[in-house]
Amino acid sequence: AMQVYPQLTMPGLLGSGLVAALAQGLVIAIMVVLVWRRRGSGVEFPFAAGLCASLLIASFLHPQDVAVLLPAAWLWLRTVPRGLERVLGLTGFVAALGLTTPLPLLLVLAGWLVSDRTVVLGVSRRSGSSSSMA
Repeated sequence: AMQVYPQLTMPGLLGSGLVAALAQGLVIAIMVVLVWRRRGSGVEFPFAAGLCASLLIASFLHPQDVAVLLPAAWLWLRTVPRGLERVLGLTGFVAALGLTTPLPLLLVLAGWLVSDRTVVLGVSRRSGSSSSMA
């Protein structure tokens, strides 16, 4: 009676077969890439990403396990997220804490992906414009 229903976790929703394993592997791969790209910005993001990834791929949770999202959200907010990353991230963290399920963390992951794409595109535009001036 004290566990999060398996249907409220990503592996529980996708089953225990190949699809679930691929989804878990995809979450891990995305987090590794995101952490690698933000490696120079401090330790806050890697810790927050690791906590979120571990909850997303967990197949068994207790409601109190979701409380680890409080420090994860605090660490992530210290990275000063902007725009859509902030909106999706806060929505995902609040929903995950309120519903005591990790599934809304997919919104957090989406926000990080949007932000990472924006950062990468911004860097490539800046580097492209500076090389054209040379």
